[in-house]
Amino acid sequence: MNKIMKSYLKTFFKNWLSTLFMIIFIVTLAASVIGMLATPLQIYTKMQSAQRQNVKYDSIFSSSKKDLEYSQDFVLSYSKNYLDEAFVQYIDSLIYSNSSSYETVDGKIDWNDLNADLKNKLTNTINYEISEYRNGANTKVIEINTTLKDKFPKLSPKQVFLYHVEKSIKLGLYEFEEYLATDDSTPITSKIMSIAASTIYKVINFAQSNGLEMVIPSPMPEINDIESLKKFIISIYEKSLEKWNPITIKVSSYVMYNDEYSRLLSKNEYQHDERLLLFDQVINQNKASDYSINVNKNFVFKSSSANPLAKTQTFEVKTISEQAFNNLIFDNKYKNSVKSKEWKNNEVPEVVISSAFAHKNNLKLGDEIQIPISKSSNILITKLFESSNLFPSESFFNQDSFKVKVAGVGQIFDDFVPGSNFSGFSQTMKNYGFIYFNQKFINKFREYSWNFLTTEASYNLELKIKNNNGVTGKPYNLFTIKGEEKDVKIFSNLETSLISWSGTNISDSLDNLKIRIIINIVLGSIILALSFLFINFQLKKEMNETRKQLGIFKSFGYTTKELSWIFSVKTGILFLVSLIIGYFISIPIQLFAVQAFENTVTINFNSIYASSLFLFSLFIIVPSLFLLISYLTTILYIKEPVLSLMSNARRTKVRVRKKLIFKKIFSGQRFFTWRLRRSFVKTSKGKFYTVQILFACASFTYILLFGAQTLMTKVLNQTFSVYNEKIDHMYQWSKSNPELDIKSNSNKYEYKYLDDQTSAQYKDYSGYKNTNEYLLEKEFENDYRYRIDTVIQMTNNYFISLNKNDKVNFLLPKSEMFFTLNKMLGVKTVDLTPENESISSFISTIMSYNLLSIDANYTKALNDVKTTGKTSEKLEPLSKAKRITDFTLSNMTSDKVKNMFAKDMSYIYAVKLAQINLTISVLPEIIGKPNEIIKFEDFANLKTNDAWINNAYKKLDNDELINKVNIFDIKQRNLNDNWLLTQIGEIFEPIIQQQLSLLISANFSSISTTASNIFNTVQLMDFANYDELDYMMNINTIMYDKENEVLFDTVSLTQPGEYDNLEVSARLVNTDTNEFGNFQEAFNFEEVSTDQMNRFKNSAQENAGTDIMNAILPYSISRNKGYKINDIIEFETYTSNPRPVKIRVVGINKAESVKLAVDTIWINNKEFKDKYYSDQLKDKVFYSNLYSKNKMLYLNTKTNDLFKIFTTLKVLEKNFSIIIDEDKPIMLDILRLIFSFTNTSNQTIETNLKMSINPYFIGLSREGLSLSFIVNNFVINKVTKIVNEIMLIFVLLTTLLLAIILVVIIGIIVEEAKIIILTLQALGYKDKEINWIVMGSYVMGTVISFVFAYVFSVIFWKVLLAWVANKFSVYIFMSVDLKTILITLAVMTIVLLFGWYASNKQVKRNPLTQITSLA
Repeated sequence: MNKIMKSYLKTFFKNWLSTLFMIIFIVTLAASVIGMLATPLQIYTKMQSAQRQNVKYDSIFSSSKKDLEYSQDFVLSYSKNYLDEAFVQYIDSLIYSNSSSYETVDGKIDWNDLNADLKNKLTNTINYEISEYRNGANTKVIEINTTLKDKFPKLSPKQVFLYHVEKSIKLGLYEFEEYLATDDSTPITSKIMSIAASTIYKVINFAQSNGLEMVIPSPMPEINDIESLKKFIISIYEKSLEKWNPITIKVSSYVMYNDEYSRLLSKNEYQHDERLLLFDQVINQNKASDYSINVNKNFVFKSSSANPLAKTQTFEVKTISEQAFNNLIFDNKYKNSVKSKEWKNNEVPEVVISSAFAHKNNLKLGDEIQIPISKSSNILITKLFESSNLFPSESFFNQDSFKVKVAGVGQIFDDFVPGSNFSGFSQTMKNYGFIYFNQKFINKFREYSWNFLTTEASYNLELKIKNNNGVTGKPYNLFTIKGEEKDVKIFSNLETSLISWSGTNISDSLDNLKIRIIINIVLGSIILALSFLFINFQLKKEMNETRKQLGIFKSFGYTTKELSWIFSVKTGILFLVSLIIGYFISIPIQLFAVQAFENTVTINFNSIYASSLFLFSLFIIVPSLFLLISYLTTILYIKEPVLSLMSNARRTKVRVRKKLIFKKIFSGQRFFTWRLRRSFVKTSKGKFYTVQILFACASFTYILLFGAQTLMTKVLNQTFSVYNEKIDHMYQWSKSNPELDIKSNSNKYEYKYLDDQTSAQYKDYSGYKNTNEYLLEKEFENDYRYRIDTVIQMTNNYFISLNKNDKVNFLLPKSEMFFTLNKMLGVKTVDLTPENESISSFISTIMSYNLLSIDANYTKALNDVKTTGKTSEKLEPLSKAKRITDFTLSNMTSDKVKNMFAKDMSYIYAVKLAQINLTISVLPEIIGKPNEIIKFEDFANLKTNDAWINNAYKKLDNDELINKVNIFDIKQRNLNDNWLLTQIGEIFEPIIQQQLSLLISANFSSISTTASNIFNTVQLMDFANYDELDYMMNINTIMYDKENEVLFDTVSLTQPGEYDNLEVSARLVNTDTNEFGNFQEAFNFEEVSTDQMNRFKNSAQENAGTDIMNAILPYSISRNKGYKINDIIEFETYTSNPRPVKIRVVGINKAESVKLAVDTIWINNKEFKDKYYSDQLKDKVFYSNLYSKNKMLYLNTKTNDLFKIFTTLKVLEKNFSIIIDEDKPIMLDILRLIFSFTNTSNQTIETNLKMSINPYFIGLSREGLSLSFIVNNFVINKVTKIVNEIMLIFVLLTTLLLAIILVVIIGIIVEEAKIIILTLQALGYKDKEINWIVMGSYVMGTVISFVFAYVFSVIFWKVLLAWVANKFSVYIFMSVDLKTILITLAVMTIVLLFGWYASNKQVKRNPLTQITSLA
């Protein structure tokens, strides 16, 4: 038997062409399937393995996504049990100042007697105060009016101060009590010093915020006990208190709770977070057996940079969990990973770090790395901690970065995917990761951040709940207090804040991977089946050629099983060799495909998949499986009698039955060829059906490949499918608008607060090049933008005309240098001598000149600027005594000034940049180290004096740098490309030179969010390549282009949920006019018919006399809740006095299949306003959303480096808008903390500055949102491109496979039909006619096979996507794709033509003389 086996194998390999075909076939198959499947399968395997190690929780609350808010009933009924009595009186005074109609009893107001408006305001206020308390002790939560002290005795300024002192000391005592009870490792001296520092700092922070000056007594008194500490604190403010009589006082958050609750919250397990206490009491104590809870305090450590486009290093910092669920899972590659040990002062803390970050940075266990941390912005605290070794913990935390030691590599299961702080556009896994510290370290940092930081530390809380004992659902019932009259819900938004595990990022990622893997496995399985059919076909051909030999072997006594084994072994060897080659060829495909997954997971995975299990399956199991299948099928094929095999012909049992109808229709000469073809097929059914199955499978594979490509694209684009493909960006600014409400005494929306009614005007500039052209024609008299530009140009002309000495004093007066030094470096400047107050400066001249001046030079310059854009006139600065004018840049208000050129903002910022650069250039002189290189250690204790300052000014007077300053130079107006800085000599050592951007950014770090967004927007404007007049800052005005943009408003509705009301956002769109744009051009309404859209537009007529409105629903809502067309749904307004809102479903939009933050519905704007808005508001224009086709940003996408692309970003949007109270100075908050001059003006005025149209999409703002679809599309297209290219490779490889199959099969068919072909030739048939008789039925059969394959593919996708929708709640729609059909038909036609050509060649190749030898 061995000899027979060897003989057959030799024959097999000698027949090299056939063997080569089969090897190429399987190699191509293996390379394509492995290349596509390796990476997702590897990641999925890792996730599944981790999931088995991890005990899954059932629900999670994360404050980073949505924080919990206490319900109004709970606030009114229970909050006074926790709040301090004095703090309650502060709140009462606010209520009284809003409505003095409420009587006070002993300085108290009964909150239950308040009207709905005040109850709502009170609830929001207390929720805000609680949130601020969690963030830090020194945040300011309330501002009280001391003029009400007669009504509310505790509002006396001195009492408020003493109250803060006492509460601070008590908190220190509670902290010390907790230390004695729980901490054995921290030295008592260090703890006492730490508590003393935090106690004193709380009072100092309060005093600084309210204008109290501190005087340190000399000599310092001894502090031996609490009483002496209290006396010391009071003594340092004693003199200030005597003359301190403020109108308002800002109250710190740490005083809000009463003593009992403050002591409780000071415990280590709660650390000033009442949510931890609440969940602990509700879940762990009341229902300990039914629920388990895991608590994780999270922080975000992020490096900062002046460059708004800089690549930042971000770490999400978490606690190592000790729970049985949500446990840490180590990376198998780091075998000796351990959890970090307990941290001790003066030691490098140990961490566990996420595996992708460790791998990308080549980290090993035991390596030390530097990570950024949140440092206090308070100079006093910074100096205190740096100058003493008595504060080991505080000194460690109060720095820009610190070292950690890698003890382990891994992460918890939830963190296998990036968190909310990861930017897929500007970051990679090399600069983003999760870090896990020991619980003690987290507690220490939380303690430090709460005591000494305000907004620097990003604190979040995660609570994960696991159900036990078969309990299902979420523990909503535990958060309801049973009352005598009614039950009180503790929270107002628990149902939307406590989400199921299935709603987490990790669950979504797993579902996404599963879908992708299922698609790839189906494709691979079909191609495997195709390959087996082909190989089996080849084996049958070989067996047909050796039938006589097989018959002889059987006659010698060999069994069918033994003979079958010969062919099976060949199959196994063929598969094994081909798979090995295919695996190595798949490596480039794997390396290419891995790009689609690099930034989607935080776990480390191999670019080339080579796990032992995978290789074993590939090289052992798959060949063995095919060997077994081949073995069984071969037995069936050669299981014939010996004589049948030796006769070299199988018995053909064919009974051609011709019915009467058949005879009548298909008889005659005309159908002879058809009957001949039919008879030919009847005698070789097996081959015919095999060919059809092969082509059906091939067609099915093609259609699936193109379908999978479409599906991948749909999955990636699903979120944005509702938006028209031409939409470039959107803005949302609902919180910048006046707040509306339906109050208890009304059934209509009206202004919620009488002092909040400022809203924007809307102006359409379509048909004009820019806003400036529109204003020149429509509002010619509105020329303030030109007046501002004229003042700045004239001031700069004056500056250019000065000599060097005067230039220095004009641009950089001492007050501005001192201000810069203090903000940038923390240099103490209060004891320095400022310049003469009567001296004018660049910034004071710009800000103080009368914009309505009738001065001849100014008037001429104004005309020049209006006509030519430039002026050569100079503005002579006024003395300070003459600066009080009617209308200046400092005090201009929005009732007059509606527009300002954005370039003028960039000029003003250029003045600041020039001041910074000049200050930096003489820094060695300022700190008393002239002609020396400044080293890093020099920054530890920077000091200066008047003499050193004078030396610095002398150097500036002699330096040419001042002559290079020109604020009109574009290179000097940009923080990112700070040209002037490059003109400064080398005065820093290299490490500092690299960090200069951080020094400069400190000057803009503490400005408000809106001011920061304005600054960054202006910085990114492309003044170099666009007309500077294109860019406009609009004040209380929103410019829009109705031809390319659409405006609409949103209103919040609610539906009852299991625990609380679920929010639904209604888009109020204009259906009767396109005055504000056409909403149908901005959004896609898939499967909403014209009739349905007309019903939506004509809702008022259809529902006249009823309270019903027609609406369009997203598919996601209708599918989840079973809504159908014509269903009537009831909502309520999300207001103090809820009103019912009934809608009729007239359309279901399949383009909206993904729920984002909240569910959305579409309602007619005018109809809703007519029904629900008061007469006062009905005709007012309110919008909160703008969707635009115009370009907002420019990105150079020629490179694949995301960061390089990011740095090319430029703002092309012509307009940005701010909203500000009409009677408040526009520039006050924008420039307040940038210049000394603007910082000292109107310090007590609050402008309520907000952003509406904000092209700086990276900036965060509580008032609004900017979203660039070009950025999102770029990221999506990058992934889609990779997927498409992988699919293209798969398609090309499959085409090659099909061509190989066709050539081989045709060869077999022609070879076996030689006698018939020669006979037909002898009868006079032409070659083409013979080819048609032999192959015609096969060709027509393949067409029919294609139709069946397409129908089956449609059924397949329907079944698969229905399963995906039910299993994962992911709704994807695969419509009939004509492109797929045409491409597949084209490919199949080309392959068939190629096959026909090959067949025709082979027919011609057989000479007629062979008929005698073959007969």
